[in-house]
Amino acid sequence: MRKTLIYCLTPLEKVALEKYITDSLAQGSLCQSEALDTCSFFFIDKKDGKLHPVQDYCPLNDITRKNVAPIPLIPELVDKLLGVWFFTKLDVRWGYNNICIQEGDEWKAAFKTPLGLFEPTVMTFGLCNAPATFQTLGSFKVPIIYAILMFILYLIIFSWCE
Repeated sequence: MRKTLIYCLTPLEKVALEKYITDSLAQGSLCQSEALDTCSFFFIDKKDGKLHPVQDYCPLNDITRKNVAPIPLIPELVDKLLGVWFFTKLDVRWGYNNICIQEGDEWKAAFKTPLGLFEPTVMTFGLCNAPATFQTLGSFKVPIIYAILMFILYLIIFSWCE
């Protein structure tokens, strides 16, 4: 069993926690949990002054079998853009949190807060296999007129046609 800490929160963090939990429950990305094994939860400050919620998945990541699927090298992806006429870059950060955790495995990512126990129903940042899973799901074929490259959080659509 993992040792879980409940961190003391400042008044500002308590308000942020209530908002985060309420919004996530409403969206369906979190649900109440009764898991016996949980991770810690805290906030970090972002550059823009906002608070970012963080679950400490280090103990879970230590015992997780790692996905060995290779993530593409950036120079290889850049080489594919040589000679293209048009391209656009899309930030797909929104997509990362739309990958469902396998049913029955949600309890593994449960975390403890002063408001109770919760478990995510979708992939969260911090889980060790999340980037490789997202990269694998983003690898798809399209017609030859356009091509799509994906690297972690960015989708690049490009064409060799004028």
